[in-house]
Amino acid sequence: MGVRRKCAVRRMEYESEEMCKRFEPLAEKVASVFPETQPDRRELSELTGQLLQFMEDHLGRESINPPFPKLPSLLFRNLSPTGPLFLILTLTLEYKKMKGWQRLDFLTSSDKEEVFELFQYLREELSRKKLLKFPKCYLQPDIDYVDVADLKEKAEKLGFTIAKTPEEKGVTHVILRDIDAVKEENTFNSEYCRTLEIQGNKALVHWWYWPDSYDEWIPVDNISGDPEADEEPPSGAWTVYSRWIRDSARFNE
Repeated sequence: MGVRRKCAVRRMEYESEEMCKRFEPLAEKVASVFPETQPDRRELSELTGQLLQFMEDHLGRESINPPFPKLPSLLFRNLSPTGPLFLILTLTLEYKKMKGWQRLDFLTSSDKEEVFELFQYLREELSRKKLLKFPKCYLQPDIDYVDVADLKEKAEKLGFTIAKTPEEKGVTHVILRDIDAVKEENTFNSEYCRTLEIQGNKALVHWWYWPDSYDEWIPVDNISGDPEADEEPPSGAWTVYSRWIRDSARFNE
């Protein structure tokens, strides 16, 4: 149990010395790609925070008519010099150079459409590198037909595809009809979390029914139990309740 954060991004975390230190190996690799500017660890940490904040502000759950979903937050957590964040940052810096931008300041930019174009470019390149993949869902036939229409509309807006049979090639998720225990009205005040990692006096937790972008570090005294091992991907498709699609649409991720 704990107190769930109210926003998905805390930019001050990316401005802290602790976070900047974690960007050191990544910064060395990025600097080798851009020897003329050699962005340092603080610049890259703060740039990452800006990218995440822009997504939350203009593509997140409080945004109005977002043009496409947010990039998965897990892409931003791998700080290795060969991980997806390295690609995101180098693509962003290359795009800045290509467009002739003097600086990157997404949060005060007066041209939001220009920043959307950057994110569309990132989406295309990440998809081409197979780092951004989209689910293919089969909806079980016992789901109410009204719900099926709504789920299909939401899934397609997120970029998911709908399979006609569970045996269809590439199915990643089999969608079940919601049971009472997982319905929104029965979990509205739930504050349950799963512990992912413990470092010193802090624990990284994932909140039930909230996307990965809302994972956060909280005082270890606020949680009980040891970190749970990562769930191994199934040999076939994941089996999830219909709520998974509705929640994905609500948070646009």
